[in-house]
Amino acid sequence: MFRDLAYRSRTLVLTDGRTFAVERSRIEASDPALIAFLSQNSEFERQPPNAVPAEPTAEV
Repeated sequence: MFRDLAYRSRTLVLTDGRTFAVERSRIEASDPALIAFLSQNSEFERQPPNAVPAEPTAEV
């Protein structure tokens, strides 16, 4: 699981056209391409298993 540090909800579009939804500042990731994208993007923070992500302090 990753936490979105910038938005509470948005749709991510990978270069191959697949889309993934961020909801409540969270996104589940099991796809290798999505994990790579999220890991390389400073707007996302990897969460430990079973963690309850904190809500962002400000909405953009």
